[in-house]
Amino acid sequence: MGTVHVLGSINMDLVARVSRFPRPGETLAGADFRMLPGGKGLNQAVAASRAGAATAMRGAVGVDPNGATLRQFLQQEKIAVEGVVVLDGVATGTALILVDDAGENCIVVVPGANAHVSHGPSVPAFERGDILVAPFEVPDAAILPAFTEAKSRGVFTILNPAPARNCVPTILDQTDLLVLNETELSFFSGDGLVAESNRSRLLSSVEALARRHRADVVATLGAAGLVASLSGELYDHPARDVEAVDTTAAGDTFVGSLAARLATGHPLADCLTFAIDAASICVGRPGAGPSIPNLSEILALG
Repeated sequence: MGTVHVLGSINMDLVARVSRFPRPGETLAGADFRMLPGGKGLNQAVAASRAGAATAMRGAVGVDPNGATLRQFLQQEKIAVEGVVVLDGVATGTALILVDDAGENCIVVVPGANAHVSHGPSVPAFERGDILVAPFEVPDAAILPAFTEAKSRGVFTILNPAPARNCVPTILDQTDLLVLNETELSFFSGDGLVAESNRSRLLSSVEALARRHRADVVATLGAAGLVASLSGELYDHPARDVEAVDTTAAGDTFVGSLAARLATGHPLADCLTFAIDAASICVGRPGAGPSIPNLSEILALG
């Protein structure tokens, strides 16, 4: 079984629940406020660890109470933190999150230390059979050399280009699996936002994107499930029918649990159902990190 390495953001999430999102210039009374561990990188690492994989985090925090708390949280989650550097002069990343009564979220991220992540010596080192995951909340200057080194060592690379932005094209050349949502699919395919009900167009978009970058592609569609192109074969998977409470960490749970299942040697196509099950549990709970399920919970849905 390989190790899942996550190169990504580490944030303290400031989460407020509201009945609805405020309009410009409007002040609303919130129903609840919490400070929770977050960041796409941290969430994906937690999801991988809870799903049963040996997991190592690579990223950066500041010399502040939030940074110390987040490193401690990662260790409590049995995640190696030797690759998490502590940077002086910058604050730990922060995310301001509003969650409405429908379970939808609105997020503002202040990168802080995440903007200064770099790819240094591999700690722990990549080994053949490992999985490397990277979302887009850290710089290309960290992702590209990490992916290049990983590929040279026989490591499977997963790119989660979220939030969508232009990137160094060679990153995609070093990517084995591209996992994105419908908005990101629209951005990278250039096809425009396609309705979830138009499955044929969605399948065409993932197929074209996979062919263009010579990588497997999975597009997650929330309550509409996912579409994928894996080794030239198209997949159309429904989601589980669940009542959404908070979708904040659903995508990260999908990515991390998918990576964990891949690290055990399961075929990629078989890992999709496992990841869908994990995400379906996540959306039924409040918060980001606290909502991510463990292995026994995921397997119980099988």
